Order: sequence, then C-alpha cells, then structure tokens
Amino acid sequence: MSGCDASPKVEVEIDFSQIEFPGDVTPKPPWEIILKCVIVALLILVAVVGNTLIIVIVLSSKKMRSTTNFYIANLAVADLFVALFPMWIYITTDVTDGWILGAFLCKFNAFVQTCSMTAIAFTMMAIAGDRFFAVVFPFKARVTQSKVKVVLAFVWVCSISISVPPLVFYKYFERRWKDYRETFCTDIWPDHNCDHGVQAERAYWTVVLAVLNWLPMLMMTVNYSVIIHRLSFSRVQHSGSDSMTALQKRSARRVVKMMFCLSLQVVKMMFSLLIAFMVCTIPFQVSTMYENYKDRQITLPDWYDPVYFTAINLMYAHSAINPIIYGALNQTFRVGFKELILRFRQRKQSRWQSQMTKMEDHRSHRIAVVDAPRTLNGYNIEASNGTTRSPNLEEEMSASNGHTMVDGPPSTTALELESVIDIPGEMTVNGHRNHSLTHSEENGGYLNEALERDT
Repeated sequence: MSGCDASPKVEVEIDFSQIEFPGDVTPKPPWEIILKCVIVALLILVAVVGNTLIIVIVLSSKKMRSTTNFYIANLAVADLFVALFPMWIYITTDVTDGWILGAFLCKFNAFVQTCSMTAIAFTMMAIAGDRFFAVVFPFKARVTQSKVKVVLAFVWVCSISISVPPLVFYKYFERRWKDYRETFCTDIWPDHNCDHGVQAERAYWTVVLAVLNWLPMLMMTVNYSVIIHRLSFSRVQHSGSDSMTALQKRSARRVVKMMFCLSLQVVKMMFSLLIAFMVCTIPFQVSTMYENYKDRQITLPDWYDPVYFTAINLMYAHSAINPIIYGALNQTFRVGFKELILRFRQRKQSRWQSQMTKMEDHRSHRIAVVDAPRTLNGYNIEASNGTTRSPNLEEEMSASNGHTMVDGPPSTTALELESVIDIPGEMTVNGHRNHSLTHSEENGGYLNEALERDT
C-alpha cells in the first residue's frame, strides 16, 4: 500500500477571509514598469507590421505564390498570433499583482502560445524537408502549390491537438483574504500516485520542448548541411564536360551559377531562420525545464525572475526577427514590398484623380447653370450671343416716346441687376439689346434710360 491515502478525496473549502495575506504585495518601481512596457510594445509593433506585410505580399501577388512562400506566410501567421495575444498578456500580468485578465484568457493564452510555437516548429520542418527534396532529389515528386494547403492544414491540426492539454488544465482561481483579493492562473494536472500532477506536467512539457523543438532543430541542421554540401558539389560537377565546346561550357557554367545562387539564397535565408529560432527559443525552453524539474518545496531564487523575463521576451522577439530576415536575405520579398508600395501609391493617385474629375464635373455643371438664361421681374435676360424672347413681351412692356422702361420697382438699379445676373458683355432684356444698362448718379440710381427696341 502506498503512502497516499486511497480513500475518496473530500474537497474542503477553507475560509481565508479572516486571515491576513501572507504574501508580498509591494508594487514594482515605475522605471521597471515603463522599461518593460516599452520593450514589449516595440516587439509587438515590429512583429505585427512585419508579419502583416509578409502575408499581404504573398497573397496579393500571383508571382509570390510559390510553395516556399506559402510556408513563409504560414510562419508569419503563427508569429502574428504570438504578437497579438501572448506578448501583451504576459507584460500585463508581469507588471500587475496576480492575474487580472479573467478565466477565459487564463486558458486561451496558454493554448495560443503553445499552438503558435508548435506551428512554427512544424512549418520550419516542412520548409527544410521541401528544400531537401528539391536539391538532393530534384526529379522526385515534390509538394506542389495545390498540395501545400494540405500540408499546412496538417501542421495546424497537429499544433492544435498538442495544445489542448493547457486549454483543459489551466484554471483561474480567486482567494479572498482579510486584506487582499488574490487572483492567479495556474495549471492543475491529473494526479498520479499522489504527486499533485507533477509527473504529468513534466512529461507533457518534456515532450513539447524536447521532442517538438530540439529534435526538429537537429533534423533541420542536418538537412541544411546536406543541402549546402550538395549545392557546392553540383556546381563543380555540372560546370561542363569535355565533350562540350567552349561556348557551351560557358553557357552551362552561367546556368549552373545562376541556379546555385538562387538555391543558395533560399537556403541561407532558411538556415538563418533556424539559427534565429534556436537562439531565441532555447533560453525559454531551458528556463521552463528548470522550473518544472526543480524541487517544488523550494521557492524560485531571486535571479530567476529577470532571467525568465529575458528568456520569454527573447522568444517573443523571434516573431519580430523573422520578417526582418525575409526582407534582408530574400530579394523576392524586397521586390514584392516595393511593388506593394507602388500599387498603394497608384491606388491613392487613382482615388485623387477620381475626386478631381468629380470636382471638374461639378464645376462644369455650375458654369452651365450660370450661362443659362436668367429671369428678373418676369423678363428673360441673357448675353448678347443668344436671343430669348418672352411670349408675353407686348403685355409686359409699355412704349413711351419710342423707348421701353423696365417694369419693376424704382429701387432696382442697374448695379443690382448686374450683381444678380452676373453676365459680362452686352446684355439683352427679353431679346432686346441693352445699350444703356448703366447706373446714373444724376437721377439717384434709378433705371431712367430707355431700352432701344431693335428694328
């Protein structure tokens, strides 16, 4: 019989409301909070902008939709998940007391972080395998663009499946003390031989960190070493045979050199991604293994908190470094970025031209309205280049000594008339040319001059 009591367990709720909180609730100094927030904010900004650009470049250009670029876009999606969730969640919990984000994010944060890091490792393995078969076995069947979606779907199904245990076993707790409300998010694993879930937790994180990270790193290192060796060997082997002419040898060397440079460029970028992955994630993996395998009765030393902060932010920095590596070591992505900027400018210029066209159309409409015949006090008035006569001309105007007077109030002056119609040149009133539509100061500004009728 083991030392653990085999009798059924009875959960007993302890009331802590009458007990003072025994922990330390001293807030962190302001300089530490500001420094940490600035560091994480910069990482989030670079990761979100960089990975979003990678995704947009691959999806918006048909010539960028190659098998390798689809894998890279999938890496960008995983890195984007890391930037959008675990980064800001971690810094929030680090600078505050306890877990203030509730039960949902307690489970979801652990799930997303594990799923994203696993997807990154699996995607990098897929890239290494694709490059390996493309260089070492160039005439064998490879993953095509139509099949790469199946591979990526398999990557995410496996990543989600592996990340289910944190989603199940992470729990949110609240504990009310006499002078403090304690909130925390922790993982409660299945109990085995009364070990409080220690063995299950160690087994899970050992599999995740070692089998799903360290073994892929080793496999990718071997693959890329073989690829580089094979490319160098092929360059020497296919530099030209004795049966070729001098011109054919030069042409063959140029083709082989071009293919070697293109393949080596991709391999260098992938190998750089592997080195960055190893440098950025191994410190976090080591710190996590130390925390899981240390004696649970011993508290963590004082040096562990700054070391863990550095390790986890180095892992987060990997999501910001990847887009920089794509742009620095891959000319295709640099060209794609320039084309994306050019399309954005052209679209912006097209919208500006459309707005200008609408403004011109509106202005032309206003000019047409101004040039149309105007009516004042029942008389049609227009420029001398048109003739518009009123149908009731004889009834509307009365003759006086061979002249016609404007039928309107005596306060209507020529200046007011000109300001209303605003038509330059000779004016006509109901089809009659107006030679004396002027303001006369002698008669107090009234219209006292006749309008001569055309005969």
